[in-house]
Amino acid sequence: MKRSVIRDIMVHYRHNRTPGGSCFSTVNLKDRTSYHLVIHVGHLRQAFQDIQKQRPFDIVAAVVLPEHLHMIMALPSGDWNYPGRW
Repeated sequence: MKRSVIRDIMVHYRHNRTPGGSCFSTVNLKDRTSYHLVIHVGHLRQAFQDIQKQRPFDIVAAVVLPEHLHMIMALPSGDWNYPGRW
């Protein structure tokens, strides 16, 4: 199976459209040798707080590493739009 076909299948599989559901996300910086996320973790924290005021969600767990982060977010009842939070 071609890599692009596998990627397309996985993208559909990972999209959780359950209202009020939770989702796991990983976000990477383009520069994988960067330390920006840990150097500027205060700005990152403020950005999450700002978006939570506009589009509520709960951070169940988060791991911030130098060049990427992992997060589990729980959405409010009736809302499945986690991409809108990113």
